[in-house]
Amino acid sequence: MANAYVSITGPAMSTLVYLSATSPIVEKEVDFIESHPPLVKLASKVLRLQDDLGTATDELKRGDVLKAVQCYMNETGCSEEAGREHIQQLTRQWWKKLNLLRTSKNSPIPKNITEMILNLARSSHLVYLHGEDGHGVEGQVIMNVMTSMLLQPIP
Repeated sequence: MANAYVSITGPAMSTLVYLSATSPIVEKEVDFIESHPPLVKLASKVLRLQDDLGTATDELKRGDVLKAVQCYMNETGCSEEAGREHIQQLTRQWWKKLNLLRTSKNSPIPKNITEMILNLARSSHLVYLHGEDGHGVEGQVIMNVMTSMLLQPIP
């Protein structure tokens, strides 16, 4: 997990969110986000685990590296079903922590930036819901969702 939150590019996306949504940019706030505070780490880990749960089966068939479920299975000797349940439980625990961070009044970054960072984790639940992400695992469901959200006008 120490590498997982970085490999999903969550910290980079969090910095980009800040830089694209803040004016003026405050160096102290950029330094905070780039220090990978718990908000960024946890949101990135949720994103990583949702990716792993959603696309691992297809990616492993193509020879990709082991995902969180398989690592947990190797460590404990459990079944895939038990491994998936463990990863889902871990995600729920991290969401509880994220929700506490969300309500903290001591955050050095604006609330709208906190919400945008949380949206990275929130969106992962939608993107990987049907086991496809439109990139590593192509599928019509996510393509329809993305087309609807980005290209079709709201009636």
